[in-house]
Amino acid sequence: MRKWGKWVAEVRQPNSRDRIWLGSYRRAEEAARAFDAIAFYLRGPSVTLNFSDCLSNVPDAAELSRSQIQVAASRHAQRAAEEEGESSGGGAVGTSEQIEDGKLQEKEQRKKRDKMNVVDQIVGKITEVAITKCFRHIGYLCHYNDNVQNLEAETRGLEVVLGSINNRAERDLRNAQVIKPDVVKWQKDAEEMLDEVATFLANKERSNTKCLNFLCPNLKWRYRLGKESERKTAGVISLKGRGTMFQPVLSMSYPAPTPVSPLTNHDDFDSRQEIFKRILDVLKDPTIKMIGVHGAGGVGKTRMVKEVRSQVKRDGLFDDVAIAVVSRNLDIKKVQGELAAQLGLNLADHGRKDRLLTRLQNGKKNLVILDDVWNPLDLEDIGIPTATDQGNKEGCCKVLVTSRKNLFHMITPKASTRVFLIPILREKEARTLFMKTVEILVNFEEEMSSVEKAVCDECAGLPVAILAVAKALKGKESYAWQDALTQLKSCNFNQIVDIDPNLFSSLKFSYDHLEPRDARSCFLLCSLFPEDAEISIDDLVRYSSGMRLLGAIHSTPLEDVRNRVLTLVTCLKASCLLLGGEDDSTVKMHDVIRDVAISIAKDEKRYLVQHDLKKWPEGGTYEGYLVISLKSEYFHEIPRELGCKEFHTLVLRSKDSSLPDSFFNGMETNLEVLDLSGMAIESLPISLSKLVKLRMLFLPNRIRNISLLGELKSLEILRLDGIDELAPEIRQLTCLKLLDLGNNEDVKLRVIPPNVLSNLTRMEELCIPDNFDQWQDKATNEERWNASLVELNSLTCLTTLKVHIPQGKSSPNNLCFESLVRFRISIGVPFERLPIDHLKRSSSTSILKLSSVPLEDKFKVLLVKSEVLYLHKMEGLVEMLHGSGFFNLKYLEVIECDGEHLLGRPKQFLQTPQQSMSRSFCNLSELCVENCRFKYLFCLSVARQLEQLQVLTVVKCSNMDVIVGNERPGDDEEITFPRLKEIYIKGLPNLRSFCPSKRPNSITGVSNSDPTQPLFCEKVGVPALEELSIIGLDNISEIWDKQFKPIMKEGTQSFSQLRSLQVNRCPRLVNVVPSNMVPWLTNLKSLFVSNCDLVVHEIEDLITAVFPSLESLSLRDLQNLRETGLNKKEDYLRGINVVYPNIKEIDIFGCPNLESIFSASTFRNLAHLQVLNIGTRWSSNSKLKAIVETPRERDGASDEPFVLPELLTVLTFAGACLELDSASTSWNQGLLSRLENSF
Repeated sequence: MRKWGKWVAEVRQPNSRDRIWLGSYRRAEEAARAFDAIAFYLRGPSVTLNFSDCLSNVPDAAELSRSQIQVAASRHAQRAAEEEGESSGGGAVGTSEQIEDGKLQEKEQRKKRDKMNVVDQIVGKITEVAITKCFRHIGYLCHYNDNVQNLEAETRGLEVVLGSINNRAERDLRNAQVIKPDVVKWQKDAEEMLDEVATFLANKERSNTKCLNFLCPNLKWRYRLGKESERKTAGVISLKGRGTMFQPVLSMSYPAPTPVSPLTNHDDFDSRQEIFKRILDVLKDPTIKMIGVHGAGGVGKTRMVKEVRSQVKRDGLFDDVAIAVVSRNLDIKKVQGELAAQLGLNLADHGRKDRLLTRLQNGKKNLVILDDVWNPLDLEDIGIPTATDQGNKEGCCKVLVTSRKNLFHMITPKASTRVFLIPILREKEARTLFMKTVEILVNFEEEMSSVEKAVCDECAGLPVAILAVAKALKGKESYAWQDALTQLKSCNFNQIVDIDPNLFSSLKFSYDHLEPRDARSCFLLCSLFPEDAEISIDDLVRYSSGMRLLGAIHSTPLEDVRNRVLTLVTCLKASCLLLGGEDDSTVKMHDVIRDVAISIAKDEKRYLVQHDLKKWPEGGTYEGYLVISLKSEYFHEIPRELGCKEFHTLVLRSKDSSLPDSFFNGMETNLEVLDLSGMAIESLPISLSKLVKLRMLFLPNRIRNISLLGELKSLEILRLDGIDELAPEIRQLTCLKLLDLGNNEDVKLRVIPPNVLSNLTRMEELCIPDNFDQWQDKATNEERWNASLVELNSLTCLTTLKVHIPQGKSSPNNLCFESLVRFRISIGVPFERLPIDHLKRSSSTSILKLSSVPLEDKFKVLLVKSEVLYLHKMEGLVEMLHGSGFFNLKYLEVIECDGEHLLGRPKQFLQTPQQSMSRSFCNLSELCVENCRFKYLFCLSVARQLEQLQVLTVVKCSNMDVIVGNERPGDDEEITFPRLKEIYIKGLPNLRSFCPSKRPNSITGVSNSDPTQPLFCEKVGVPALEELSIIGLDNISEIWDKQFKPIMKEGTQSFSQLRSLQVNRCPRLVNVVPSNMVPWLTNLKSLFVSNCDLVVHEIEDLITAVFPSLESLSLRDLQNLRETGLNKKEDYLRGINVVYPNIKEIDIFGCPNLESIFSASTFRNLAHLQVLNIGTRWSSNSKLKAIVETPRERDGASDEPFVLPELLTVLTFAGACLELDSASTSWNQGLLSRLENSF
């Protein structure tokens, strides 16, 4: 420590911490001389000194170190002190003792300097850290907006990763796989992080609030936003990095669930409704694992269980519902495949039973329906858990079985089974159905004639018979009725097992009265197919042409045969002898009707149909028949030679792997139709090449030695599937009209030899699998080993074409697309590589997909013919779709296409009204747009033509301003979509309204200066709308405004048919349902509102609102939700006990401002409540205090206990103090303990 009264000297470098300490001195002159010395050292001779005479005494600085300079400076100062002492007569200063003192002093000073250097370093480091932190905190304030934007961007990335992993995990779960614990933990962490970020971002607008009388920004909030966003961004990046490390899971597309067939009017009868309700009640009982439904053939068992399936799906009673038809001959692999397809489960060849069993025991509620069971079966052999396996667990699998016999006690224990008999219709019900079908309006008991009653009674109360006979007599004269009664009573019936004689006679009568007569041949043809099969219209056409049925001859084009088949199928459906299939491309035949058809065909047409064989029929049993259809699991002893020269059609189905080489010997002149597609043979018998009269041939998958087919010169129809190379000998089949190479995903077709296709000049229908992409250019000088697209030019008779043209392979300019009637053509990307659900369920015959290819004139004829059109990454979309001619288009999907709009008139035509789009798109029923940059979808003139539009889907179109854009000033007329049933809008951040209410001065719809508009204005009418989903609309503050008055069209109010309303991630939405809309939403059954932070209550008018049809209410993550229709105050009642009187399912989660879920009066009136799910995120901000609010004393609290007779499931995730007086609440047996434990 320095002493006072001394002079110190040191030198410091500018802008640097480097310094040289010179010491302390008694006099100023000494310090100055020391300074001169060090200055001379640093600056050289040119420096200005305090004492210029010292220059001669300073040593050469260049030769001295830093410490030596310090000593030299000290000595120079001491020398000046000595000279001063001599001049004043003082004692000598330069004695040896003084020198020693100087050395000690120098040493002490050196130590002090070292200490000071250490201190300086510490202070410097502290200063550096402090400054860095200071700048960081200042950055939170200054760059808060950038930080928030970075957080939003990283969060979107995390959402993508989470969505991908969730999808893969869901597929794995469906495939009965176990998800790794680290993946499960990551999913939970990611969801929690996204929830935190969503809550944080919801408050970011507060950073712009003002303080000091609104003169400056709120710096405190900006600082907090900047700091928190940077911290959360780091967490999001970390989670995203961990997520991307997980290996992807392979998945595959699964068929869409089997659609529910439309119901007939006989389901409404009391005898059916009573059983229907009892089955639903039993399905809710956790102790019952199997329900059996039995009754006579044709009584309506299948119809009943299909309606049960439809109802439980609507009610959400089960997580998954799957149905399979068992039929007379159980095929376990087929049943497993049908169930797996509907459960989204991929079954391998091995372990099928175990995988299905694991899937059905996944902790969820599953319902398996086994229809048409003939014999007792072992559920475990199929992979269905039994009652013994499951115990009384809630998350279990129930089985619903139909059979003609009461055999259910042989399948599962009686204690866990309930059995229901479906009786025949009561007399009044039967007569009502009969007279409604023949469309005679009478008072059934008083005005039905005796003949009408007698004819109806002959149908024995069986709906199948009643419908068939009534359809045959519809519009007939009285003598026809009398004749019908005579025929029904005198029918010569050959006994069929389990078929009522009256049923047979009724169906035989209906058959005999089929017109035109060709319909009878078509009806009997359907009996050749397996029981409960989906019979393809294509197969009926091919069989009819090959068998020369329906008036077909050698020269009859396949297109004419197809038209005839479609006409006859329509007739058979109208006669109730055929049923609709999964779509319009297939039909089905009721098993009872099929049995009758087989019996009729055997007697009249010499058809032999035996599909329950255990071995090959004995010799002679099939002689005399013209058509034979045999099916067995294994025929075992197949004869070496069939040796029959009479029958012309043979259909074989079995798992046998071979046929004897001589099997077809002796059949050279008679066999015309051969179907081996149901066989498992690996190679063809050599004798097949001798069938020179063969016109139609269906072969099984992966068949070898197809080269011998070249000898079949008369062949007209050939179907191959699962081959990797087409034999060059096929070019010899010059009579071939149809070549179907299948579409086997497991086997890739690699080779079609050159000049094979071009030689088949009579070809009318050509089906090449999508996986064939090896087309070669014919112009190349190299030797070709594969076909060229140019070869298709030779097929001038072509009416049907299925082909994929890969990118870079141009189709020939003169390819005759003009003649095509049906096609499935993909250009660029094949159909199979895109998960297009509509394609799987589509029965459309003209399907076109264009992906990333230039639009050529030759494609335009296909565009206007298409019924289903997929456009992916296409340029010039406006010009492509503008104009007339799209009359056939039913489904349009547009992905990643640019342009101002999708359907509309180009600007150059705006002032010419005559340039309208005529009736283009008038049959469009479904429109899907995704990831496009349109500002609007279609203009008003086009929108008015979309009278058939049923489904509208718009996803991730960030530029879209409106859905319907105006064309010119004054376009404020009403616009109605009369058949629109579903609207799904997601990820449209700039959408302002569905259709602008007033026309701005540009075609883009709504300008940025427009005031905020509701999503729907009064000029838009949607009288048939049933489902409305609104997700991710950042600019929408209202769905309907308070002055909205729905349009009335044909007696139906707009939005009056709405059944489901889903609203999610609409941050500016304030009101979901305004009070003026309540009277029009009486059919609303499901309301889902989530992540709308400004929503205070789901219904604006809680005083008088009543939603009589609402069954499901879900309110999730609504930060400001305070009051609902469930907890409205007692003061609001005014005679209304409950807003949702028929509510069945309530789900409330993450609503921190709710203090209670129910008011006492509302809770007491939830008579139909079945599922209650209540939860709140763990947060100190949650205000939830009670599930049921305790009524105040002045309100007259009732001591009457709460009774919820139908409550089945209670799920709670307590995050606050939840209070419920269980002593005053009556529950179903066993539920109270679960409820208390959950609290």
